[in-house]
Amino acid sequence: MQNRIGRNMDRRWLWILIPCVLILLLQLTELFLYSRYRLELRTAQQMVKGCGIWFVAPLFMIVGFYQLYSDRGRRRMGGALSGLLVILVCCVAYARAGIYLYEDEYRKETWTEDGFLIGTSGGTGQEAVYEPAYGIFRIPFSGWDREGIQKRLHARYSSNIELVGDTEGDFCICTAESRRTGITPFYFQVKNDYWLNGNFENRLMAMNASVFWKTRNRMAVLAAGAGEEAMELSDELYGINHAADSKYYLNIRCVSKEDIPSCAADLADWYIYAKEDGRYFQNGTLYEDSCLQKVCLFGEETVSVEFPELSRWLKQYSWLELKEAIEETLMEAYPSSSGQETSEEDSETPMEGGMTEEEWAVWFMERYDTADYEKECSVGDSGVRYRMICVDAALGQRVYALLKSTDDGASWQAHCRDPFDVQTGMDINFTFLTEEYGFASLDHNGGDEADLYVTEDGGKSYQKCIFQGVSAELEDGYYYNPYDYPEMPYEENGKLYVLCGQGADGDYAGGDDAGMALFESEDRGHTFLYQEIRKPK
Repeated sequence: MQNRIGRNMDRRWLWILIPCVLILLLQLTELFLYSRYRLELRTAQQMVKGCGIWFVAPLFMIVGFYQLYSDRGRRRMGGALSGLLVILVCCVAYARAGIYLYEDEYRKETWTEDGFLIGTSGGTGQEAVYEPAYGIFRIPFSGWDREGIQKRLHARYSSNIELVGDTEGDFCICTAESRRTGITPFYFQVKNDYWLNGNFENRLMAMNASVFWKTRNRMAVLAAGAGEEAMELSDELYGINHAADSKYYLNIRCVSKEDIPSCAADLADWYIYAKEDGRYFQNGTLYEDSCLQKVCLFGEETVSVEFPELSRWLKQYSWLELKEAIEETLMEAYPSSSGQETSEEDSETPMEGGMTEEEWAVWFMERYDTADYEKECSVGDSGVRYRMICVDAALGQRVYALLKSTDDGASWQAHCRDPFDVQTGMDINFTFLTEEYGFASLDHNGGDEADLYVTEDGGKSYQKCIFQGVSAELEDGYYYNPYDYPEMPYEENGKLYVLCGQGADGDYAGGDDAGMALFESEDRGHTFLYQEIRKPK
């Protein structure tokens, strides 16, 4: 009888020992296969294993414990079984989810068109790629060969991608040619994973920016994350030493809130220029977290600005709509404390001399020689005339003031001491279409270029006119806007136009003798849109 009881007792222990041994053997086998051959169970088999570990095995153990202690009464087992049942419920929940107490265990498995498996985790949404092996097993993706890398990069970007060196290691260095003539190829880096993640778009942006922003008369640099130094735009950016640089964003100088419209126009030109390349886009949409969608303005303060709608803007908007959308975003992002806002009391104080505007006007007119002026214009037959006079000059730059006459030049009054808000020029030209509405241009760089300004308060203040950029690409890859010397605007058939030449240094496509750029404005001259090259009659 005692031998029979002993044999029964041993059998009861088997209910507990067998599942424990099987679990241990299974885990040791998995460890050996992975360490020796990198083999892993497929997702479905892992879920089956999870059910076995967290449902079947605990059930066997509970039955074994129940049989062991049933002869001593079930009351003693109440507490233990209750605890085990709680654990069992938790384990079943984990088994149903297909995870084993780890958040990042892959729950779902899908096939790719290349015949690989992608495991998607439940907790973090991360993905890993595997190659199928021996039916129920898989091995981590080992990377593409050289031909596979080039084939996929050619399909994604263009056929002029070439690998530099071998493909061993986690990353590969590649080179790509510009789609614009005469520009040095640039280098970039890709990770040899299934997706070939890399910094192609960022390096492309750096290359294009180094060509575009050199001719914009606006300081531009590339800057990475916090604590990293900005990188000047230069030819060195094309080199292999920069292939693995961090992700850089464009930083442009915007000196004040009043400069934002001009910044927005330059950025609109930049995005149109970038759009022409086409490789920033995947299926017509900018790549996620595109480096084009974020810029920084540096000036009085540094402001980071993002354009999450840029893909849609580039698809749907005209240049003017794009410029206005960028300007609105920049205005909202720019610190309200920035900008050169002046109070009424400040406006009464001159820049120097300690005199108010009125006191200066009296003081100046007492000493003014009526034969001294730069340019003069009349407003039709109204008897109203304006004069621009030079009140200061240094290093070839002149500061202008505006005089006004209402009696056809018989007498003059100081009208505005500084209509251009401290902006200077080497020469001036101006006109008034009405007594309140007119234009003026300030020459720079010996007449090579000029800025156009508009006034709607009779010359009390002038605002800089914004022009849509005109692209001109030379054989050596140099990109610039040659039509940077505006004449005085004129009205024709109820519309406002202005012709822009190339200035004293203009020799592109035959210079002004071959044609000038015609612009049209729909907002009274604050913004001019390019129409065509108007050839001389």
